[in-house]
Amino acid sequence: MRIFFVSRGRHPTDGGIERQNFELSHALVESGEVIRIRNFFGRLLLPIFFIYSFFFLLCRMKRGDVLLLGDAVLAPLAAAVRFFHPASRAVCIVHGLDVLFAKRRGMVPRVYRTVMLPSLKRCHLLIAVSHATNDIIREMKVSVPTEIIPNGINDAWHDPSISRRDLEQLLGRQLGDRKIILKTGRYVARKGSVWFLEHVAPSLPDDAFIVFAGAHRVMGGTGDADEYEACKHVITEKHWGDKVVLLTNVSDEALRVLYNTADIYIMPNISVPGTIEGFGITALEAASCGVPVVASRLEGITDAVSESGGGTLVPAGDSEAWSNTLRALLADGDRRKRLGSEA
Repeated sequence: MRIFFVSRGRHPTDGGIERQNFELSHALVESGEVIRIRNFFGRLLLPIFFIYSFFFLLCRMKRGDVLLLGDAVLAPLAAAVRFFHPASRAVCIVHGLDVLFAKRRGMVPRVYRTVMLPSLKRCHLLIAVSHATNDIIREMKVSVPTEIIPNGINDAWHDPSISRRDLEQLLGRQLGDRKIILKTGRYVARKGSVWFLEHVAPSLPDDAFIVFAGAHRVMGGTGDADEYEACKHVITEKHWGDKVVLLTNVSDEALRVLYNTADIYIMPNISVPGTIEGFGITALEAASCGVPVVASRLEGITDAVSESGGGTLVPAGDSEAWSNTLRALLADGDRRKRLGSEA
């Protein structure tokens, strides 16, 4: 089978969608020939990437079997290509926020909605990465067959040779026997970074050390404002230079060190109108390294974190529940080890 796989992500470290697209494009090689069309132009030049992709597919799609789109933003390509190649099969992966953006107010969401929804209906199949994402597709009344296929990861993160010394070298400080609480992902509101620092971190024991690592840009995913500076402000205001560290745009090598030395991985997501956590692929990455995961019981995260598989789900936005859960887990090394093994 010859698959034309279009992805608007430039690098896997940019976010969950980008990493999923990157890993999937390589894994699909086992199913046949994969022609990858990746966006090397960057987000600001996305219209140029659309034009480039359209003419590339216009010339070559007649020799392909399937057009696979990495997210719903690319759906107009399916409509355009099928206009010239009606026999082409088009499949689109839907992650959640890429369709939920169409429900926001404003001129840009309205234009996006007008173009994207009819384009999705030109696809033969939609792949939802979680039940929450599938619910959004139904709400938007896109009458196209849908399959729910949860995200997976490339099992290449676990490295037992990595030690606490590697972490200290990465962070540039001595940690002693302090317990590491790790959070990765973009610095955007729905990820709960500022909320966690303001409402949960103050109640944690003194031996807890918090590490945030994620992409930092002027704008986050699909228009979400970046909260990196807000996180810095909280740390400065509370004089937490010895308690919290913020890392930005870290490499896979650095992420591997973090995952293999953390004591607890957290996803303190909160509900933000107009946004959604479509899945939570970083939870799988941490779990693959034997790290117990504590996450909000919210949206697509419930497909990524299983309480029967070493995960702990906490009500989103409940600071008391979060504090009690983390304090109990920090105090019980045997339980952390057991949950990490199950994860």
